[in-house]
Amino acid sequence: MVRAWFINEEDLDEDRLERENAKLQFIDPETLTKTTGVVVQAFGTDMDGANKSVDSVKNERGYSYEDCLEIMPDADNLEKLMQKFATEHLHDEEETRFVLDGSTYFDVRSKDDTWIRVEVTKGDLIIVPPGLYHRLTLTKPKLIKLRRLFLVKPSWTSFNRPDADNLDCRRDQDDGDPTSTSRNIYIPSIMEVSKKKNRWHFKLSYFLVN
Repeated sequence: MVRAWFINEEDLDEDRLERENAKLQFIDPETLTKTTGVVVQAFGTDMDGANKSVDSVKNERGYSYEDCLEIMPDADNLEKLMQKFATEHLHDEEETRFVLDGSTYFDVRSKDDTWIRVEVTKGDLIIVPPGLYHRLTLTKPKLIKLRRLFLVKPSWTSFNRPDADNLDCRRDQDDGDPTSTSRNIYIPSIMEVSKKKNRWHFKLSYFLVN
């Protein structure tokens, strides 16, 4: 189940996790999309059906390449990975991730530059638009397995803040429309999921942004 809430930096510990007494201000997925351009969808933990739904997303959005990233709590390079993910950055292509196992936090910037934390767990899909500053925070016990989808084979390039402020994709974000991008791509405006005959069917409605 996807959850999202505003981050109060004072409520975070040294690992950027909320303290026990933190009061969370939740927002719904529709507000999240309007505020940041981020799209989320929970497909459930029936992974056969969920992966078929993700395949539909892959075909609809024209993704041509995918891989799998798995992070284990005993990984030798865990601290280095955490440091890399924790750095505020953006990409010039959309970032699409489907959680196969575990959970993680995507911290994304809102239009007024505040942090919003998006929690994704097994069976959840998240799409982060180009030009949006974000970071990844691992939840305990630091276990995550992601199916990563790309339009083309990625160059694995991320652009850190503030060096990325002058990129075209970032300027489009600053224009005031969080779903705007520097090229014509399709962004989902409505996401619907229905369960029929024990299979998940995925439907996307789109609008074209310039």
